Amino acid sequence: SVTLVPEDDDGEPVFGWFSRIEDKVGFDDFYAFADHFGSSSADADFDAVYDINPIDAPDGAVDFDDFYLFADYFGKSVANAATIRTALGE
Repeated sequence: SVTLVPEDDDGEPVFGWFSRIEDKVGFDDFYAFADHFGSSSADADFDAVYDINPIDAPDGAVDFDDFYLFADYFGKSVANAATIRTALGE
């Protein structure tokens, strides 16, 4: 089966791969994240995709907790990037 969760070479999830342009979490992802930083579920244009931390229970805000997790994954390769892009028709 095809998994649409970005994973590293060990099958562990990779957080912060938003743009799907490169095969790693890079600057395009940073700019996308920065555009949403400070938003919350109270905003009409809130995008929960950027609310990545806490992982198991997003808190409805794109804040520093999300940024710290994003920073941990910045530069990390996404081993299944091509598979995800193909499955999404990109």
